[in-house]
Amino acid sequence: MTIMQVKDIINVDTISRSTTAWGSIIKAIEGVEGDVQLDFRGIQLIEPWMNEEFKQLMKDGRVYLKVYTAEELKTTIELMLALGNLKTGRVENEDILSPYVMSPKEKQVKMIKANILREMGMVDNVMTIDFSHIVSYITESVTIEALRQAVCEIHSENGCKHFKVLLSGVSATDPMLIKMAETINSLNEEGITLEIDSNDEDAIGKIITFQCVGSKKLTIQERYDIFKDTIKPRTVGMLTKYERSGRLDSLGRMGDGKPIICRPAIFDGFVKHGRMPFAKFTSFALKTFYTRQDYYLDNDGAVLKRPKTIAVEIPISDIGICDKFTGREFHFNMPVQLDKDDSLTISKINDNKIETKKVLLPEFIKMVLDDYNIEYDESALLDAIVETKRLLKEN
Repeated sequence: MTIMQVKDIINVDTISRSTTAWGSIIKAIEGVEGDVQLDFRGIQLIEPWMNEEFKQLMKDGRVYLKVYTAEELKTTIELMLALGNLKTGRVENEDILSPYVMSPKEKQVKMIKANILREMGMVDNVMTIDFSHIVSYITESVTIEALRQAVCEIHSENGCKHFKVLLSGVSATDPMLIKMAETINSLNEEGITLEIDSNDEDAIGKIITFQCVGSKKLTIQERYDIFKDTIKPRTVGMLTKYERSGRLDSLGRMGDGKPIICRPAIFDGFVKHGRMPFAKFTSFALKTFYTRQDYYLDNDGAVLKRPKTIAVEIPISDIGICDKFTGREFHFNMPVQLDKDDSLTISKINDNKIETKKVLLPEFIKMVLDDYNIEYDESALLDAIVETKRLLKEN
């Protein structure tokens, strides 16, 4: 006989008579061969015989139940089986003499979960919770665990798959933002969307980054392999440098991850110094990164033969890429623009008149590189232009 812990199937404390949980249990045992015992340790059953899916489950003569300190429940279910002319003797009750005592942490989780469930409600077909009604600070993992359990319970009860947490007015430590990101990812694997909304752009940015890069520490070889598979030679992007400091932030970046330099750059491939791979870049100084005509008009007729470049070699341990992983001192990203206000102004002469217009960041980069016939991966840059237009249209 196969024994299945129901807690592993649906993470709830109670199964009410109106729940859809029995349908989930039926699906869970579909592939099991032979007799199966459903162990309800830690779960209270409330009048299951009133649920049609429970009746359907018990029509399967292979199914046995084990309940705890619930002799009356056992008797009633056995009576239901007898009246339905179904196989009896399939319900076992075990009296637990010493009732389970929750730990202080479990009590905290249960209390916070109850508060979350009380505050949750549907807004525009999304199950929403304003966390500012629950806490002002998130400094302990019990809060995130309570949220996870509440989401799982509602999902098990009514099949809801889209949840939103409002975090405006709530402060959270970086370790808790990591926990939140891990929870979002784990729920996503179960087909549940947990959306975070906050007026704290820094917190949202960190959650998104933690979702992407995770908390796992990558080896040098892993970083090199991911970089090589993600960024091809001659790819154009933005190379960011952080201020050097002795302290790293929660993402392993110097200077609290605040950029001091952000320049267009072309990835030139890898070199090795000793056993360490270095990423090579040709970066462009912003003061000369103009088209010839734009530079001429902005600098009193000065002629620019070619933009000034700086060759940079960065140890793979010190650079992050896109949404794959972070680096201590540098980060290389595709030149995708997220805000219309970040568009650049370019000047040109048309019919003896000076005209100015706004262009997107990746479009501006393409104009400059093309003007000097600088070699780069054009398809990757065109992809960045298309993606920028898509994102700005959505926003």
